[in-house]
Amino acid sequence: MLKIYGLVAVVMFMTMLGGGAYLYYTSTQNTIIQLTENNTQLKENQEQLTEAVQTANNTVDYLNNNFETMRQNFEEASAQLQLSREQNSQLIERLGRHEIGFLAISKPALVERIINNASSEAMRCFELLTGAPLTEDEKNAENERQFNSECPWLYTDLVKP
Repeated sequence: MLKIYGLVAVVMFMTMLGGGAYLYYTSTQNTIIQLTENNTQLKENQEQLTEAVQTANNTVDYLNNNFETMRQNFEEASAQLQLSREQNSQLIERLGRHEIGFLAISKPALVERIINNASSEAMRCFELLTGAPLTEDEKNAENERQFNSECPWLYTDLVKP
């Protein structure tokens, strides 16, 4: 009987040992499966983050380039504005040398002709600034005054670059 109890005890011990091993094995397998799924998710998240960082870097590069272009355009516009102010000062000085009102009363035909010629020259300046082709006379001009008396600075830009 002792042998039977001993055998039953051994069988129970073996059953418990087998059951414990089975529980340990299934628990370990579930943990491995969970860790594998987590690892896969982490890799996907890492790829998404890498793409997001690359997109952010591309956006920063684009904005920096865009900012640089805008800065250059601003500097060019500022330089053009300064040039326009200088030209306006020259015009004010030229007009200040003459008594146009007095001349218009005493010699209206002369003043009319001068203003019409100056207006034509000024309109031609606008045409040239907007891309109109040079005339033969403008191409063959030997100095700034021959080129156009209202915008002589264009001579160096358009004829003698």
